[in-house]
Amino acid sequence: MNEMSTKMKKAILIIINILTLSSCGVLFDDPIERFWNNGVMPSQNEMEAYSLCIRKSEEMYPQSIDPDGSKRVPYIRACMEQKGYW
Repeated sequence: MNEMSTKMKKAILIIINILTLSSCGVLFDDPIERFWNNGVMPSQNEMEAYSLCIRKSEEMYPQSIDPDGSKRVPYIRACMEQKGYW
């Protein structure tokens, strides 16, 4: 009985070690890891389009006309939808 439990303990430890060591080999650029660490990162093109939409919204609705940004936000959203990102 004691000999069987020792063999079982060794088998369980080997399985745990294999699973632990296999999880260490995850790629640094793995999509799951990037999502876990940073959330979903937009592409460079999407960031450029967003910057352009922000600049356009600031031209259309300057701070003097829209101090709280309530008109700029819908404009940015519509601009991004028009570009096919949202």
